[in-house]
Amino acid sequence: MSRAIEFRFWDNLLNKMIYREIQSFDYYNKDLVIMQFTGIFDKNGKKIFEGDLISFEDDPMQVVKWDEDFCCWICWDEHTKSNNEGEIFDWYQMRKSHSKHYVIHGSIYENADLAKYAQ
Repeated sequence: MSRAIEFRFWDNLLNKMIYREIQSFDYYNKDLVIMQFTGIFDKNGKKIFEGDLISFEDDPMQVVKWDEDFCCWICWDEHTKSNNEGEIFDWYQMRKSHSKHYVIHGSIYENADLAKYAQ
């Protein structure tokens, strides 16, 4: 299964999220934070991006991050510096069976006030 690689950007100068194609100069713009689409949709059909605050049903919110060591997307608890299972989140399983139970609450950039509650 293939998918388009998509990105969004948080512009620190404009203080807003930008959705457009990536350009080579974007890599060098220190005012832009680049976030990749995970290929997963939440229960409302919304695309889940890196930096999103998501929760599984009524569980606490977690931040979606890319893990360099395990080369996979993880749901990250900023307080405990782990995910809620204490192990690397199986993103493939989420895509196959559980994505209909996840909801996006915002992003760590657009909703900084919520980010502090990410468990």
